[in-house]
Amino acid sequence: MSPSFFLGFRIPKAQDAQAIYVGNSNPKIVKAATRLLDLAQIANMSPSAFHQHFKSITSMTPVQFQKALRLQEARSLMINKVMDVSRASYEVGYSSVSQFSREYSLHFGKSPTKDVADARG
Repeated sequence: MSPSFFLGFRIPKAQDAQAIYVGNSNPKIVKAATRLLDLAQIANMSPSAFHQHFKSITSMTPVQFQKALRLQEARSLMINKVMDVSRASYEVGYSSVSQFSREYSLHFGKSPTKDVADARG
């Protein structure tokens, strides 16, 4: 998929495409495109049309999708960069470690500490 396309819509500016390209899981980029209105404007759609189109393609709302990306990035940081739970949660945009841990456990089925320990062997 070309970075000039986002969910099947042409994006007018290359720098905008790079900021929200779905294939990019860099948490700083993910955090940069947090508002549905911003994403809808970049895709030249109304917020409600963007939300419906996004959900029809991903089976997730934009917020759910962003949360999944953040959690996956945090998991990668903890496993591959040996980062602790607190630092990883802040790196991907969470301001509360307890909220991060709750959402992580729901998403992966284990607490961050247990999941990372199991992944490392």
